Amino acid sequence: MLAVLCRVFGLQHLDRIQDIVHDTFIEALTRWRFKGIPDNPGAWLMKVAKNKAINAFKRESQVSLYQPSVFATKLDSKMEFEINNRFEQGGEDSQLRLLLLCCNPQLSAKNQVMLTLNVLCGFGVVEIAQGMLLKREAVKKALQRSKNQLKDMKNMLQSPLLKGYEKRLGVVHTILYLIFNEGYKTTRAKEIIDHDLCYEAIRLAKLLLKKEVALQGETRALLAMMFFNLARFPSRISGKGDLITLAEQDRSLWNRFFIEEGFYYLNAATAQNRLSRYHIEAIIASVHCAAPTFEDTDWKTIVFLYRQLEKLIPSPITALNLLVAQSYLEGPDAAFHKLEQLKQHPALQQHYLLYATEGDLLKRVQKNKEAKEAFGKALQCSVSPLEQKFLTKKIQECVHS
Repeated sequence: MLAVLCRVFGLQHLDRIQDIVHDTFIEALTRWRFKGIPDNPGAWLMKVAKNKAINAFKRESQVSLYQPSVFATKLDSKMEFEINNRFEQGGEDSQLRLLLLCCNPQLSAKNQVMLTLNVLCGFGVVEIAQGMLLKREAVKKALQRSKNQLKDMKNMLQSPLLKGYEKRLGVVHTILYLIFNEGYKTTRAKEIIDHDLCYEAIRLAKLLLKKEVALQGETRALLAMMFFNLARFPSRISGKGDLITLAEQDRSLWNRFFIEEGFYYLNAATAQNRLSRYHIEAIIASVHCAAPTFEDTDWKTIVFLYRQLEKLIPSPITALNLLVAQSYLEGPDAAFHKLEQLKQHPALQQHYLLYATEGDLLKRVQKNKEAKEAFGKALQCSVSPLEQKFLTKKIQECVHS
Protein backbone atom coordinates (compact mmCIF):
# COMPACT_ATOMS: atom_id res chain seq x y z
CA MET A 1 0.00 0.00 0.00
CA LEU A 2 2.76 2.41 0.98
CA ALA A 3 4.88 1.56 -2.06
CA VAL A 4 2.00 2.01 -4.52
CA LEU A 5 0.79 5.30 -3.03
CA CYS A 6 4.33 6.68 -2.88
CA ARG A 7 4.83 5.75 -6.52
CA VAL A 8 1.65 7.55 -7.55
CA PHE A 9 1.76 10.64 -5.33
CA GLY A 10 5.50 11.04 -4.87
CA LEU A 11 8.02 10.51 -2.08
CA GLN A 12 7.71 14.14 -1.00
CA HIS A 13 4.40 13.06 0.59
CA LEU A 14 5.92 10.11 2.45
CA ASP A 15 4.86 11.22 5.94
CA ARG A 16 1.27 11.88 4.84
CA ILE A 17 1.07 8.52 3.07
CA GLN A 18 2.42 6.69 6.12
CA ASP A 19 -0.37 8.33 8.15
CA ILE A 20 -2.96 7.26 5.56
CA VAL A 21 -1.79 3.65 5.65
CA HIS A 22 -1.80 3.71 9.46
CA ASP A 23 -5.33 5.15 9.51
CA THR A 24 -6.46 2.44 7.09
CA PHE A 25 -5.43 -0.29 9.51
CA ILE A 26 -7.04 1.52 12.42
CA GLU A 27 -10.31 1.65 10.46
CA ALA A 28 -9.99 -2.05 9.63
CA LEU A 29 -9.57 -2.95 13.30
CA THR A 30 -12.66 -0.92 14.19
CA ARG A 31 -14.98 -2.01 11.38
CA TRP A 32 -13.97 -5.65 11.18
CA ARG A 33 -14.60 -6.09 14.89
CA PHE A 34 -18.30 -5.37 14.37
CA LYS A 35 -18.92 -6.36 10.74
CA GLY A 36 -16.50 -9.27 10.43
CA ILE A 37 -13.47 -9.72 8.19
CA PRO A 38 -14.29 -9.22 4.48
CA ASP A 39 -13.83 -12.04 1.97
CA ASN A 40 -10.76 -10.32 0.52
CA PRO A 41 -9.09 -8.34 3.34
CA GLY A 42 -6.18 -7.21 1.14
CA ALA A 43 -8.44 -5.75 -1.52
CA TRP A 44 -10.52 -4.04 1.18
CA LEU A 45 -7.43 -2.42 2.71
CA MET A 46 -6.12 -1.26 -0.65
CA LYS A 47 -9.48 0.24 -1.63
CA VAL A 48 -9.81 2.13 1.65
CA ALA A 49 -6.22 3.36 1.46
CA LYS A 50 -6.78 4.53 -2.11
CA ASN A 51 -9.94 6.43 -1.18
CA LYS A 52 -8.31 7.99 1.87
CA ALA A 53 -5.37 9.14 -0.24
CA ILE A 54 -7.57 10.65 -2.96
CA ASN A 55 -9.77 12.44 -0.42
CA ALA A 56 -6.78 13.71 1.56
CA PHE A 57 -5.05 15.25 -1.42
CA LYS A 58 -8.26 16.69 -2.83
CA ARG A 59 -9.15 18.17 0.53
CA GLU A 60 -5.80 19.80 1.01
CA SER A 61 -5.79 21.15 -2.56
CA GLN A 62 -2.13 20.37 -3.11
CA VAL A 63 -2.43 19.70 -6.80
CA SER A 64 0.67 21.80 -7.51
CA LEU A 65 2.81 19.30 -5.62
CA TYR A 66 1.76 16.28 -7.67
CA GLN A 67 4.20 14.65 -10.01
CA PRO A 68 3.69 16.24 -13.45
CA SER A 69 4.30 12.87 -15.12
CA VAL A 70 1.15 11.55 -13.43
CA PHE A 71 -1.12 14.57 -13.01
CA ALA A 72 -1.43 17.48 -15.38
CA THR A 73 -3.30 20.18 -13.49
CA LYS A 74 -5.92 18.45 -11.40
CA LEU A 75 -6.97 15.23 -9.72
CA ASP A 76 -8.91 13.32 -12.34
CA SER A 77 -9.77 9.81 -13.48
CA LYS A 78 -6.22 9.28 -14.68
CA MET A 79 -5.00 9.36 -11.09
CA GLU A 80 -7.56 6.81 -9.90
CA PHE A 81 -6.78 4.60 -12.87
CA GLU A 82 -3.07 4.79 -12.00
CA ILE A 83 -3.69 3.69 -8.41
CA ASN A 84 -6.09 0.92 -9.42
CA ASN A 85 -3.65 -0.34 -12.02
CA ARG A 86 -0.78 -0.47 -9.52
CA PHE A 87 -2.88 -2.24 -6.90
CA GLU A 88 -4.22 -4.77 -9.43
CA GLN A 89 -0.64 -5.66 -10.33
CA GLY A 90 -0.12 -6.54 -6.66
CA GLY A 91 2.30 -3.69 -6.06
CA GLU A 92 5.31 -5.96 -6.48
CA ASP A 93 7.09 -3.69 -8.94
CA SER A 94 6.40 -0.66 -6.75
CA GLN A 95 7.75 -2.46 -3.70
CA LEU A 96 10.92 -3.48 -5.52
CA ARG A 97 11.43 0.09 -6.74
CA LEU A 98 10.93 1.53 -3.26
CA LEU A 99 13.21 -1.12 -1.78
CA LEU A 100 15.98 -0.26 -4.26
CA LEU A 101 15.36 3.47 -3.84
CA CYS A 102 15.82 3.26 -0.07
CA CYS A 103 19.17 1.61 -0.79
CA ASN A 104 20.50 4.84 -2.31
CA PRO A 105 24.32 4.95 -2.58
CA GLN A 106 24.17 8.61 -1.48
CA LEU A 107 23.34 7.29 1.99
CA SER A 108 25.73 5.26 4.11
CA ALA A 109 25.09 1.51 4.06
CA LYS A 110 23.96 1.67 7.67
CA ASN A 111 21.47 4.45 6.92
CA GLN A 112 20.16 2.57 3.89
CA VAL A 113 19.35 -0.39 6.10
CA MET A 114 17.66 1.72 8.76
CA LEU A 115 15.62 3.67 6.21
CA THR A 116 14.29 0.59 4.45
CA LEU A 117 13.42 -1.20 7.68
CA ASN A 118 11.45 1.85 8.79
CA VAL A 119 9.75 2.92 5.54
CA LEU A 120 9.08 -0.36 3.75
CA CYS A 121 8.82 -2.77 6.68
CA GLY A 122 7.38 -0.68 9.49
CA PHE A 123 10.21 -1.21 11.97
CA GLY A 124 10.39 1.30 14.82
CA VAL A 125 13.43 2.84 16.47
CA VAL A 126 13.59 0.20 19.24
CA GLU A 127 13.82 -2.89 17.02
CA ILE A 128 16.22 -1.20 14.57
CA ALA A 129 18.52 -0.22 17.43
CA GLN A 130 18.32 -3.75 18.86
CA GLY A 131 18.92 -5.47 15.53
CA MET A 132 21.86 -3.24 14.52
CA LEU A 133 23.44 -2.85 17.98
CA LEU A 134 22.99 0.94 17.94
CA LYS A 135 21.73 3.52 20.42
CA ARG A 136 18.10 4.52 19.97
CA GLU A 137 18.77 8.26 19.76
CA ALA A 138 21.35 7.72 17.01
CA VAL A 139 18.82 5.63 15.04
CA LYS A 140 16.12 8.29 15.48
CA LYS A 141 18.34 11.11 14.15
CA ALA A 142 19.68 9.05 11.27
CA LEU A 143 16.17 8.08 10.19
CA GLN A 144 15.02 11.68 10.08
CA ARG A 145 17.98 12.76 7.95
CA SER A 146 17.60 9.81 5.59
CA LYS A 147 13.85 10.31 5.16
CA ASN A 148 14.44 13.95 4.26
CA GLN A 149 16.87 12.86 1.56
CA LEU A 150 14.39 10.26 0.30
CA LYS A 151 11.65 12.89 -0.02
CA ASP A 152 13.91 14.99 -2.23
CA MET A 153 13.99 12.21 -4.81
CA LYS A 154 10.42 13.09 -5.82
CA ASN A 155 9.41 11.28 -9.03
CA MET A 156 12.21 8.69 -9.19
CA LEU A 157 9.66 5.95 -8.53
CA GLN A 158 8.07 6.77 -11.90
CA SER A 159 11.27 6.27 -13.89
CA PRO A 160 12.37 2.96 -15.44
CA LEU A 161 13.83 0.46 -12.99
CA LEU A 162 16.71 2.23 -11.31
CA LYS A 163 19.99 2.13 -13.20
CA GLY A 164 22.88 0.48 -11.42
CA TYR A 165 20.52 -1.32 -9.05
CA GLU A 166 22.98 -4.25 -8.90
CA LYS A 167 25.21 -2.17 -6.64
CA ARG A 168 22.36 -1.87 -4.15
CA LEU A 169 21.55 -5.56 -3.83
CA GLY A 170 24.12 -6.15 -1.11
CA VAL A 171 22.23 -3.77 1.18
CA VAL A 172 18.89 -5.26 0.07
CA HIS A 173 20.13 -8.68 1.19
CA THR A 174 21.24 -7.22 4.52
CA ILE A 175 17.78 -5.72 5.02
CA LEU A 176 15.98 -8.99 4.25
CA TYR A 177 18.39 -10.77 6.60
CA LEU A 178 17.55 -8.31 9.40
CA ILE A 179 13.80 -8.61 8.75
CA PHE A 180 14.02 -12.38 9.09
CA ASN A 181 16.18 -12.15 12.21
CA GLU A 182 13.70 -9.75 13.81
CA GLY A 183 10.96 -12.30 13.11
CA TYR A 184 13.13 -15.17 14.33
CA LYS A 185 13.61 -13.48 17.70
CA THR A 186 11.39 -10.43 17.75
CA THR A 187 11.81 -7.35 19.95
CA ARG A 188 8.38 -6.06 18.88
CA ALA A 189 6.01 -8.24 20.91
CA LYS A 190 5.59 -10.57 23.89
CA GLU A 191 6.00 -13.58 21.61
CA ILE A 192 9.55 -14.57 20.70
CA ILE A 193 8.65 -15.37 17.07
CA ASP A 194 6.94 -13.09 14.55
CA HIS A 195 6.00 -15.45 11.72
CA ASP A 196 4.67 -12.60 9.56
CA LEU A 197 8.07 -10.89 9.43
CA CYS A 198 9.81 -14.15 8.53
CA TYR A 199 7.36 -14.89 5.72
CA GLU A 200 7.64 -11.27 4.53
CA ALA A 201 11.42 -11.59 4.27
CA ILE A 202 11.01 -14.79 2.27
CA ARG A 203 8.40 -13.19 0.01
CA LEU A 204 10.63 -10.20 -0.76
CA ALA A 205 13.62 -12.46 -1.41
CA LYS A 206 11.54 -14.49 -3.87
CA LEU A 207 10.46 -11.21 -5.47
CA LEU A 208 14.13 -10.48 -6.23
CA LEU A 209 14.44 -13.86 -7.92
CA LYS A 210 11.24 -13.33 -9.90
CA LYS A 211 12.54 -10.02 -11.28
CA GLU A 212 15.73 -11.75 -12.48
CA VAL A 213 18.09 -9.28 -10.86
CA ALA A 214 21.79 -9.89 -10.28
CA LEU A 215 23.46 -11.82 -7.44
CA GLN A 216 20.88 -14.60 -7.55
CA GLY A 217 23.32 -16.98 -5.88
CA GLU A 218 23.35 -14.80 -2.77
CA THR A 219 19.56 -14.45 -2.85
CA ARG A 220 19.14 -18.23 -3.05
CA ALA A 221 21.62 -18.73 -0.21
CA LEU A 222 19.68 -16.24 1.87
CA LEU A 223 16.44 -18.10 1.14
CA ALA A 224 18.11 -21.39 2.08
CA MET A 225 19.19 -19.96 5.44
CA MET A 226 15.67 -18.66 6.07
CA PHE A 227 13.98 -21.98 5.29
CA PHE A 228 16.40 -24.01 7.44
CA ASN A 229 15.72 -21.73 10.40
CA LEU A 230 11.99 -21.58 9.70
CA ALA A 231 11.87 -25.37 9.83
CA ARG A 232 12.83 -25.36 13.52
CA PHE A 233 10.10 -22.94 14.63
CA PRO A 234 7.57 -25.63 15.81
CA SER A 235 10.04 -26.86 18.45
CA ARG A 236 11.38 -23.52 19.72
CA ILE A 237 8.46 -22.78 22.07
CA SER A 238 6.93 -25.25 24.55
CA GLY A 239 3.22 -25.75 25.08
CA LYS A 240 3.52 -23.51 28.15
CA GLY A 241 5.10 -20.75 26.05
CA ASP A 242 8.67 -21.29 27.26
CA LEU A 243 11.73 -20.83 25.07
CA ILE A 244 13.47 -24.16 24.25
CA THR A 245 17.18 -24.26 23.46
CA LEU A 246 18.49 -26.07 20.37
CA ALA A 247 19.90 -28.84 22.58
CA GLU A 248 16.48 -29.53 24.11
CA GLN A 249 14.30 -29.25 21.00
CA ASP A 250 12.19 -32.17 19.77
CA ARG A 251 13.59 -32.61 16.26
CA SER A 252 10.65 -34.73 15.18
CA LEU A 253 8.66 -31.47 15.16
CA TRP A 254 10.98 -29.84 12.64
CA ASN A 255 9.23 -29.10 9.34
CA ARG A 256 10.69 -31.50 6.77
CA PHE A 257 9.15 -29.61 3.85
CA PHE A 258 10.96 -26.40 4.82
CA ILE A 259 14.22 -28.34 5.27
CA GLU A 260 13.82 -29.71 1.74
CA GLU A 261 13.15 -26.17 0.49
CA GLY A 262 16.33 -25.07 2.26
CA PHE A 263 18.41 -27.74 0.52
CA TYR A 264 16.78 -26.89 -2.82
CA TYR A 265 17.88 -23.24 -2.60
CA LEU A 266 21.26 -24.15 -1.09
CA ASN A 267 22.05 -26.51 -3.97
CA ALA A 268 21.08 -23.79 -6.45
CA ALA A 269 23.15 -21.21 -4.55
CA THR A 270 26.31 -23.32 -4.40
CA ALA A 271 26.20 -24.04 -8.13
CA GLN A 272 27.87 -20.63 -8.61
CA ASN A 273 31.46 -19.76 -7.70
CA ARG A 274 30.70 -16.62 -5.68
CA LEU A 275 30.70 -17.14 -1.89
CA SER A 276 28.86 -14.84 0.53
CA ARG A 277 28.07 -14.79 4.24
CA TYR A 278 24.64 -16.15 3.38
CA HIS A 279 26.16 -19.24 1.79
CA ILE A 280 28.16 -19.96 4.95
CA GLU A 281 25.25 -19.28 7.31
CA ALA A 282 22.96 -21.45 5.19
CA ILE A 283 25.46 -24.32 5.30
CA ILE A 284 25.79 -23.95 9.09
CA ALA A 285 21.99 -24.10 9.42
CA SER A 286 21.91 -27.14 7.12
CA VAL A 287 24.42 -28.98 9.34
CA HIS A 288 22.14 -28.43 12.33
CA CYS A 289 19.10 -29.62 10.36
CA ALA A 290 20.95 -32.74 9.15
CA ALA A 291 21.94 -33.86 12.66
CA PRO A 292 19.46 -36.44 14.05
CA THR A 293 20.27 -35.34 17.62
CA PHE A 294 22.09 -32.46 19.27
CA GLU A 295 24.86 -34.83 20.34
CA ASP A 296 25.34 -35.91 16.71
CA THR A 297 25.96 -32.33 15.53
CA ASP A 298 29.08 -31.99 13.38
CA TRP A 299 30.71 -29.30 15.53
CA LYS A 300 34.04 -29.61 13.72
CA THR A 301 32.44 -28.49 10.47
CA ILE A 302 30.47 -25.74 12.21
CA VAL A 303 33.61 -24.37 13.89
CA PHE A 304 35.38 -24.35 10.52
CA LEU A 305 32.46 -22.52 8.89
CA TYR A 306 32.25 -19.89 11.65
CA ARG A 307 35.98 -19.25 11.25
CA GLN A 308 35.47 -18.67 7.53
CA LEU A 309 32.52 -16.39 8.29
CA GLU A 310 34.60 -14.41 10.77
CA LYS A 311 37.27 -13.88 8.10
CA LEU A 312 34.68 -12.83 5.53
CA ILE A 313 32.49 -10.62 7.75
CA PRO A 314 34.12 -9.84 11.12
CA SER A 315 31.42 -9.41 13.76
CA PRO A 316 31.25 -9.72 17.56
CA ILE A 317 28.12 -11.89 17.23
CA THR A 318 29.93 -14.22 14.82
CA ALA A 319 32.84 -14.40 17.26
CA LEU A 320 30.39 -15.29 20.04
CA ASN A 321 28.77 -18.01 17.93
CA LEU A 322 32.22 -19.39 17.10
CA LEU A 323 33.06 -19.46 20.80
CA VAL A 324 29.89 -21.48 21.55
CA ALA A 325 30.61 -23.96 18.75
CA GLN A 326 34.20 -24.39 19.98
CA SER A 327 32.93 -25.04 23.50
CA TYR A 328 31.00 -28.07 22.21
CA LEU A 329 33.95 -29.28 20.15
CA GLU A 330 36.77 -28.71 22.66
CA GLY A 331 34.91 -28.31 25.96
CA PRO A 332 33.66 -25.19 27.82
CA ASP A 333 36.96 -24.53 29.64
CA ALA A 334 38.63 -23.58 26.36
CA ALA A 335 36.09 -20.78 25.75
CA PHE A 336 36.54 -18.62 28.86
CA HIS A 337 39.67 -16.77 27.69
CA LYS A 338 38.02 -15.78 24.41
CA LEU A 339 34.90 -14.77 26.33
CA GLU A 340 36.89 -12.30 28.44
CA GLN A 341 38.21 -10.73 25.24
CA LEU A 342 34.68 -10.38 23.84
CA LYS A 343 33.58 -8.60 27.02
CA GLN A 344 35.76 -5.68 25.96
CA HIS A 345 33.81 -5.18 22.70
CA PRO A 346 31.53 -2.09 23.06
CA ALA A 347 28.73 -3.63 20.98
CA LEU A 348 28.44 -6.62 23.32
CA GLN A 349 28.82 -4.99 26.71
CA GLN A 350 25.06 -4.41 26.99
CA HIS A 351 23.96 -7.41 24.93
CA TYR A 352 22.20 -10.17 26.83
CA LEU A 353 23.68 -12.92 24.62
CA LEU A 354 27.18 -12.28 25.95
CA TYR A 355 26.20 -12.87 29.56
CA ALA A 356 23.74 -15.67 28.74
CA THR A 357 26.58 -17.47 26.96
CA GLU A 358 28.84 -16.91 29.96
CA GLY A 359 26.15 -18.28 32.27
CA ASP A 360 25.71 -21.38 30.13
CA LEU A 361 29.47 -22.06 30.04
CA LEU A 362 29.79 -21.63 33.80
CA LYS A 363 26.82 -23.90 34.46
CA ARG A 364 28.34 -26.60 32.26
CA VAL A 365 31.48 -26.63 34.47
CA GLN A 366 29.38 -26.71 37.67
CA LYS A 367 30.12 -23.11 38.72
CA ASN A 368 26.49 -22.39 39.58
CA LYS A 369 27.09 -19.32 41.77
CA GLU A 370 29.03 -17.53 39.02
CA ALA A 371 26.52 -18.76 36.43
CA LYS A 372 23.66 -17.23 38.41
CA GLU A 373 25.42 -13.84 38.38
CA ALA A 374 26.00 -14.05 34.64
CA PHE A 375 22.38 -14.96 33.92
CA GLY A 376 21.38 -12.04 36.17
CA LYS A 377 23.39 -9.64 34.00
CA ALA A 378 21.78 -11.13 30.89
CA LEU A 379 18.35 -10.59 32.45
CA GLN A 380 19.12 -6.91 33.03
CA CYS A 381 20.10 -6.46 29.36
CA SER A 382 17.20 -8.40 27.81
CA VAL A 383 14.19 -6.54 26.38
CA SER A 384 12.08 -9.59 25.45
CA PRO A 385 9.56 -10.86 28.04
CA LEU A 386 10.00 -14.45 26.86
CA GLU A 387 13.79 -14.20 27.04
CA GLN A 388 13.47 -12.72 30.52
CA LYS A 389 11.28 -15.66 31.55
CA PHE A 390 13.85 -18.07 30.12
CA LEU A 391 16.74 -16.37 31.94
CA THR A 392 14.79 -16.29 35.22
CA LYS A 393 14.32 -20.06 34.88
CA LYS A 394 18.08 -20.46 34.31
CA ILE A 395 18.80 -18.46 37.47
CA GLN A 396 16.45 -20.70 39.46
CA GLU A 397 18.16 -23.80 38.08
CA CYS A 398 21.50 -22.45 39.33
CA VAL A 399 20.04 -21.96 42.82
CA HIS A 400 18.45 -25.40 43.11
CA SER A 401 21.13 -27.52 41.46
